[in-house]
Amino acid sequence: MIPIRFPINDWDGDGSTDSLFDITMEMKVCESFQKKETNFLDELIPDVELPISDLQYENDGVDSSAEEEFSLESDDDYDWREAYNDTENYGVSPYEHETQEEFFDACNRAEEMHFQKLMEEHEKEMEEFEKKQKAFIEECKARDAKRRIEEQEEIRRNKEEDIKDKKEYIYCGVVFDDNSQIFHYITDDEGISVGDSVIVPVGYNNEETEAVVMSVEKCLRINAPYPFCKTKKIIRKA
Repeated sequence: MIPIRFPINDWDGDGSTDSLFDITMEMKVCESFQKKETNFLDELIPDVELPISDLQYENDGVDSSAEEEFSLESDDDYDWREAYNDTENYGVSPYEHETQEEFFDACNRAEEMHFQKLMEEHEKEMEEFEKKQKAFIEECKARDAKRRIEEQEEIRRNKEEDIKDKKEYIYCGVVFDDNSQIFHYITDDEGISVGDSVIVPVGYNNEETEAVVMSVEKCLRINAPYPFCKTKKIIRKA
């Protein structure tokens, strides 16, 4: 861009002060005068010889503060804006900046602010997650503690009932074909003896399974080989 300063002056010679007009037309007028009048520049500025694009004219009778400064700008200087018109620039418009460098600087600042905001949001989410995680762990601990207390209370009640109950119960130790470990069941059938095959409930679903009786004994609940409250009953003989 070439800066050219033009004051308010009487260019057409009609005796009236002209306002500033189009720089391109002004240049053409000046060049036209210079071609026709060889002493055109000397009359305007007798002591200074400058190219027409660099002339600064004195305004007789007009305050010099009335001069205005213009810039000769080419549309080609802003062609770079079109390349970034439809791109994501974090809200930065190329039309708000004079040069591509200023635009890039603004984009970099906006990008830094964008990622800073993302980091702050991430940290906030992590804090919320840690709070929820901590609350969940505390809830689990409280639930486990409550369950242990309830189990201990149940054991205490069962033990008291075992002590109070003076009835004798028939306990049978049985084994399964695929296991030599003895499991205890109770029965009301006094006819069951060692060596008999019986049907007993097994597992959470109480699946009916055949087993062989290995031992039979009568005992009080307090002396039972397996806690009475957890002992299942023999269903029938096989």
